[in-house]
Amino acid sequence: MSADAQPPLGHSHPVAPGMGDAAPGIGGPLPPLAPLPPPVVPLNAPQVKPASSPTHPVPPQTTPGHPKPRPVAKPIVAQTTSSPKNAPRPAPLVAQPVVEEPTAKLTTSVAAGADLFRGPRKFVVSGLVSTIVHCLLVIMLALMGTSRPEVYRVYLESTGERPRPVQPETLNISPSTVAKTTGVLAGGESPQAMALASIQAPTLGKRTDDRPTLHSPTLTSPGNLGVGDLLTPVGGSPFGMLDGRDGDLKRSLLQDGGSDASEIAVARGLRWLAAHQREDGSWHFNHLQDGVCKYCRNPGNHGSTTASTGLALLPFLGAGQTHMRGEYQETVRKALEFLKKRTIATPLGGDLQDGVNLYSQAIASLALCEAYAMTRDPELAPACREAIRFIVNAQDKNGGGWRYFPGQVGDTTVTGWMLMALKSGQLTYMPISPEVWTGAKRYLDFVQDDGGAAYGYQAPNKQDATMTAIGLLCRMYAGWPRSQAALARGVRMLSKRGPSEHDLYYDYYATQVLRHYGGPEWTDWNLKMREFLIGTQAKEGHSSGSWYFPDKHGDQGGRVYNTAMAILILEVYYRHLPIYGSRVLGEGY
Repeated sequence: MSADAQPPLGHSHPVAPGMGDAAPGIGGPLPPLAPLPPPVVPLNAPQVKPASSPTHPVPPQTTPGHPKPRPVAKPIVAQTTSSPKNAPRPAPLVAQPVVEEPTAKLTTSVAAGADLFRGPRKFVVSGLVSTIVHCLLVIMLALMGTSRPEVYRVYLESTGERPRPVQPETLNISPSTVAKTTGVLAGGESPQAMALASIQAPTLGKRTDDRPTLHSPTLTSPGNLGVGDLLTPVGGSPFGMLDGRDGDLKRSLLQDGGSDASEIAVARGLRWLAAHQREDGSWHFNHLQDGVCKYCRNPGNHGSTTASTGLALLPFLGAGQTHMRGEYQETVRKALEFLKKRTIATPLGGDLQDGVNLYSQAIASLALCEAYAMTRDPELAPACREAIRFIVNAQDKNGGGWRYFPGQVGDTTVTGWMLMALKSGQLTYMPISPEVWTGAKRYLDFVQDDGGAAYGYQAPNKQDATMTAIGLLCRMYAGWPRSQAALARGVRMLSKRGPSEHDLYYDYYATQVLRHYGGPEWTDWNLKMREFLIGTQAKEGHSSGSWYFPDKHGDQGGRVYNTAMAILILEVYYRHLPIYGSRVLGEGY
């Protein structure tokens, strides 16, 4: 290398002998040099390979025909040596790209205060910033798009102090129609007391020309006021639908097929149900749950506690037991409190589905409304009215029926339970839109067969006895007279088939149809049904007083379901007053 050539950036020559005495061409001797410090190794030293570098450092002199190059910025490090010729000319601190050492260039530029947002790096930085900003915007938009609306479902049992149910709309009841809605009529007597006072022993089983009528101003009851198109006055009976559940009227009604043995079976069944109630007032179809029972077999597997509690509560109410009177006041009170706590306030009304379906809504609403109709307890009014409002809003407005979920195309089983709940709601003076009854009739017309003598699940079917029994009972409450030809044909079909020895669901509805229709068909049916249930009730052990029959409903509901349904069948004599006249209260009533 010539004396005029400079070493590459970051490198230096060893000091030649004698260079400390003089520097040729500079004009005089230099002062003695201080001892050199240890050489400073650049940050990029391990990556530089001078021996194999494909290019040479750019000399400082110019080349003819080319502009003078910009001086190369040297690292700010101690120089170990310098060319004597260039020693007094320090290079300006200006960044200059070095082809063979990009890393060294970056280090030098940063050290020199270069701008990172210039050159090719600005595209990397700006791209990174843009990506971050857009990602944040996408996340914000996603959160806004998936935000949920305000939730109206409030679990009333979620706090220690339970808020009261949503107050329903004020009922528009004319004072001229109902003087009072507290269970005491204008004359100061309760409906049941007035009904009992009207029964005279000489008129029992007789027809009388001066018998009281529905329009008699001295003989009215909640069962006959405010009835809609579907639920016509009960066969012209002046008594409330539920007024036969205790007292002298109950004893009179038992003459139409009941017996001491059937009443003993009812009492034993109620005792078994009361013993299997849970601490919170509920029943579960799986009676082994929570250690309620460890001995009785055949638990159910259905998960709804509002359905099981409502179904188990109905036999107590059917026997005249309420939270205000009777042997099981505490049992009934706890069950009613549980149902009120399980009511969820929603825009549709009081939701009692318990996260399952509308079966639960119908059965629990039926129990609440019966208790309210029997006691006129104002504490039950809000829950009853909201439960009925939910049922009305859940109806399929096109087909007119009900099924598992609100607005779903109906089926006959759920529709039957719903109409019974609405009937009980009307007994508490709850006005229900005529469109509800019109829709229910439309549904029954759709699923009927043989001119109305038979009914199917969701379509006409002559062979489905259970759906036929449900459909005929709904038609009875819809106002079909006893002389209706289709009703007579349907009753004969059920009577010919006879009671089932395993399907209590069918037996429950068919028994009501035959009971209301009366005649020899009822006599034959009742004898078989009553004696069968009395004979199959458990008599020994912890399960004494209960029933169990294996079938599709019995397996789901278990022993609780079977016991409740069997008791309701044995209470058919007085649970509801007969629709078509009364063979006990006087024919033609």
